[in-house]
Amino acid sequence: MAQQQPTPPALVGTRPQLRIDGEPQQALTTGLLRLEVRQSLAEPATATLTFPQTFPPGEDPLAVLAPGRRLSILMVGEDLQPLFLGTIDGLSYRYEPDAPPELIVTASDDLARLDGSRRSRVFANMTDFQVLTALADLHSLGMNIAVEGFFPTPETIVQSEQTDLAFLYERARRARAFCYVAEGVIQVRRPETALDGPTLTYGADLVRVTLTTSLRGQPTETRVVGWSLTDASPIGEVATGAVLGEEADGLVTANDLLASLGAVRPDLVAASVPLTEAEAQWLAATYYLEAARRYVTGRGEAAGNAALHAGSHVTLAGLAPALNGRYFVPVAVHHFDAARGYVTRFDVQRAGLTEV
Repeated sequence: MAQQQPTPPALVGTRPQLRIDGEPQQALTTGLLRLEVRQSLAEPATATLTFPQTFPPGEDPLAVLAPGRRLSILMVGEDLQPLFLGTIDGLSYRYEPDAPPELIVTASDDLARLDGSRRSRVFANMTDFQVLTALADLHSLGMNIAVEGFFPTPETIVQSEQTDLAFLYERARRARAFCYVAEGVIQVRRPETALDGPTLTYGADLVRVTLTTSLRGQPTETRVVGWSLTDASPIGEVATGAVLGEEADGLVTANDLLASLGAVRPDLVAASVPLTEAEAQWLAATYYLEAARRYVTGRGEAAGNAALHAGSHVTLAGLAPALNGRYFVPVAVHHFDAARGYVTRFDVQRAGLTEV
């Protein structure tokens, strides 16, 4: 389902302010041609900045843009909004016919610190909270686990030929959570408790959006099977649409539609090999929720807004009644162009259409 807008609203008159090692850089800020900040829950946030290779006399961008230096980007509008904080990790030099040479700077946020060598180790008699806190400490980062019931029971946890980043993502997914970093602190949250972002209204600050519903990959139930070491017998647990709980309130979900059609779509997961019934039940619900939350997906573009970031909710308004409401944002990409201004493109998802 798509909505078309005859006349896009004016883009926000916002311009980035660049700082290196905490110090404002007026020459870089003025000379910036293009900027892209990509935020995704599947990888560290990145920033790509494009400058002319020729700066005014006496200004040497390479003197301040050396890899390893800290880069912060703030959007200057009615107030100062932080958009990116990370470390410069690369420079590129672009030469094209009929275009002046360009300097391209790339940077990654602090989660990239964890994306180093693969390692294997065993954490004995530790909870997930203890393991992830120790992981953050190792990389000089804080840890905020805003998740209730985050596997409080001590157990043996194995990191097997994984980078610390892959291990962090794996443990977070097991808790039905996602990770991002903000001001030097790793945030671990679940979609249902993600922070609220802005409200975007079609015809005002929401320029365009396409929203799609799809029953492809939507099960009516998810079964996880494993083996009980205690009883030396097979185990199996099933999750259904009931695990959505309050998240489904006021929505028509894929499960509702499949039930009305009399469809039966069992999904079997045998690769996880849980060792207890409680673990099997947790994993079955986890896999079911991952699919159910992608019943409605979409992609939109809005006037630039640094408050619209991956891992938050956005409220869409001014659409068809079934499409209005609160969505989760897994990806946000912020674009600045000296000629066009500042826009934010984003992906959304939720478990159903608004009930009307």
